[in-house]
Amino acid sequence: MRSRRGIVISGAAGVGKTRLAAEAVAELTGADVVRVAGTEAAAGIPFGAFAAALPAVPPPAGERPRGNLFAWAAAALPPAHRLVLFVDDAHLLDRASAALVLHLALQRQARIVATVRQGARPVDAVTALWKDDLLPRLELAPFTPAESARVLAGALDGPIASESADRLFGLTEGNVLFLREVVLAGLDSGTLSRRHGLWSWHGSWTLGTRLSELVESRLGLLDAAERGVLEYTAFGEPLGLDLLIRLAGEEAVDRVEARRLIKITRTRRRAAVRPAHPLYGEAVRAATGLGARRRILRRLAEATEASGARRREDALRMAVWRLDGGAHADPEPLCTAAATAWAALDHESAIRLGRAAVEAGGGVEAAARLAVVLHFMERYDEADEVLDRVAGEPAGERQRALYVYARALGLAWGRGRPAEATDLLTATVAGLREPFWQQYLRVLKAVFLVSGGDCAGALAETAELRALGPVAPVIDASAGMAESLALAHLGETGRAVAIAEAAVAARDSWSDLVAGGAPSFKSACVSALAYAGDLRAAERQAEEARRMLLAPGAPWRRAMAVWCGQRAMLLRMRGRLREALLATREGQASLGDPRTAFAGGLVLGEQAHAAALLGEHDVAEAALAQALERGERNTLVGLDFAVAQARPWLLAARGNLAGAVAEALATAGRMRERSLWPYAMFALHDIVRLGRPELVADELAELACRVDGPLAGLLARHAAARTGQELEQVAKEFEELEMVLYAAEAEAGAARAFGEAGWDRPARAAAARAWGLAGNCQGARTPALAGLSAPSLTGREREIAVAVAGGLTNRAVAGQFTISVRTVTNHLASIYQKLGVNDRESLRRLLGPDGA
Repeated sequence: MRSRRGIVISGAAGVGKTRLAAEAVAELTGADVVRVAGTEAAAGIPFGAFAAALPAVPPPAGERPRGNLFAWAAAALPPAHRLVLFVDDAHLLDRASAALVLHLALQRQARIVATVRQGARPVDAVTALWKDDLLPRLELAPFTPAESARVLAGALDGPIASESADRLFGLTEGNVLFLREVVLAGLDSGTLSRRHGLWSWHGSWTLGTRLSELVESRLGLLDAAERGVLEYTAFGEPLGLDLLIRLAGEEAVDRVEARRLIKITRTRRRAAVRPAHPLYGEAVRAATGLGARRRILRRLAEATEASGARRREDALRMAVWRLDGGAHADPEPLCTAAATAWAALDHESAIRLGRAAVEAGGGVEAAARLAVVLHFMERYDEADEVLDRVAGEPAGERQRALYVYARALGLAWGRGRPAEATDLLTATVAGLREPFWQQYLRVLKAVFLVSGGDCAGALAETAELRALGPVAPVIDASAGMAESLALAHLGETGRAVAIAEAAVAARDSWSDLVAGGAPSFKSACVSALAYAGDLRAAERQAEEARRMLLAPGAPWRRAMAVWCGQRAMLLRMRGRLREALLATREGQASLGDPRTAFAGGLVLGEQAHAAALLGEHDVAEAALAQALERGERNTLVGLDFAVAQARPWLLAARGNLAGAVAEALATAGRMRERSLWPYAMFALHDIVRLGRPELVADELAELACRVDGPLAGLLARHAAARTGQELEQVAKEFEELEMVLYAAEAEAGAARAFGEAGWDRPARAAAARAWGLAGNCQGARTPALAGLSAPSLTGREREIAVAVAGGLTNRAVAGQFTISVRTVTNHLASIYQKLGVNDRESLRRLLGPDGA
């Protein structure tokens, strides 16, 4: 404790106040600890909290010390110099107990550690403890998302998938008690399990018995009206305040808000009500029987409709409420609601509503829209079954186009037959007259073309569909996705990012019609910016995509797998190889049906690549084998290039450098044939890193004019560099782009070039610099780094070097190590000689502020 007088720890229920207080008290040796606790049951009994610490009957007034009841009570406790009073839930103390605590604080007759629940209204004797500056008050906040993830990793003794960590934080809002119970419930049910070396949450959430009882105790006793407020809020959240008042009554809403069981968020447009904590809503929903649940949902739907709500999200909510409430509905509103749910990435609701629309007689349109969702959720057999039921029904152009769109999607990405899917689209378009439906199918054809690596064909297709006439926002956005991705594959970063950002800025006109549109544009930006060498901007786009994918609450696993793969690529390019490997583990946990041709190549290819760079060839080989088993090669070239790029590094890890160079050359040739310039650029530069720059220098120089951004030119200069000075400049530019592993390899090349030229001092400096950079690459073991060793400093020299690199003066270093300033100066001279540097600034750049 900072103060010998004690402390008051305040915070919400379950944030760990009692545990922290107990830990603080446990550290006090030689103390007599008296623990008391405020309770609602004893709140009306004088000295009820101290019942176990005081004599059963107080002495008569005349026998009390100086006639003072508090003095008598204090005298019955241990002596002041040894007394530590631990007061838990001080906000529930009876008045006499609170006054005694205040008396002990005023008279300095005890060190006091007290806990108070945030938002409670304790008696004035308790509030005086901090208001009168008798004790400091510590506000204990819930965990932040980052703190929650660290605690989870520590408690589970292993890393946890970021998506699962976010989900657990969203459910518990960082409340440590709730977090503990949710984790225990997840472990008990098996929904929280370790897969691919990573803890992740799979399956639906269920409230365990212990957690249910804990939450119900937080809710306390409620009358029927108050329970109604919580029920309507739990099933309808976020629920408009006016609507809740009409359903449950204003007085009941006020009482429940005063008890902090609901929270009201006010904006200029409306006031929305939610349970005060996500688990409150979970508990109320779990405790509501089927009949009551249906009545609540029907009333919510009826009241919302009566209010005149016209927003698409309101129509979606009403459709879900009616469906879950057992009410029958026409297929048209169900089909519309299913489309709205899918556009919002609420795939569970989209599938349920879509099935209901089909069963209600929605015909081809309902079946086709449901099949599209099922395909994207990798439930291919179910999608085919739904389409087979209406195979003979398509009549008009609208129905035919919707049906063929769904069939083609399944053929290309469900069954791995993109050529057959493209032929189906082409044949169908030839028989259509309405421009909109021609555009609708041609934009899907463009997506298939760019996915297969035919970027020129995709751009030609979007140009032709735009020439057919006015383009609806939904078609324009879908065409923009194909165009931005095609341009990224072609190395035209500026155009790719401009199209994507313009589309995202205008997403209000199309976002309710295109599933995952904005995250897809962000993904295209990530690729384009990474190929250009702007890793910071690429990471910002990736993080924005991630937030969009998590917003619905039940993430789209296929898209999350792509995000994990792209994040792994960016981490690998930075040299953060262990983190890259961890990202691929998370992506691997999100991969679904092995037949999917969407993300496995990227995730497993990046896993193999990172593992090979770390020298873990068995891991790399297993990842490549899994990728090839999924049959994804030549299906989605933008993603599956990761597999092709990993293969040379696996060969190199096994010592077959000649085979690695040959494999990289073959990959580069295939990429050049298809005009996929960034991929060819990376494959050719791998040959430079494998030690054969003379084979590819001319080709990389040519590609520097084809690929936007600074990276292409830098890779070409790396291939052309021959002297130590040239390679050092290349290393410096790699470091400026934050491509640390590339910088380390270039610096190692500079050390060899200097050594071959007989320049010993620059060679030592470059080798030391390469070693320092490689130390930030989490164990990288590449051919270019072979033979690097730690600079030959003694233990004391290393200590002094690190201290000086951290900014200490010679005098400060002398004081730290209890040596003379002259000794420090002599050591520095030796350090400079061994490392090949001349001054403190060079040493700082070499070792970094924290030492290499």
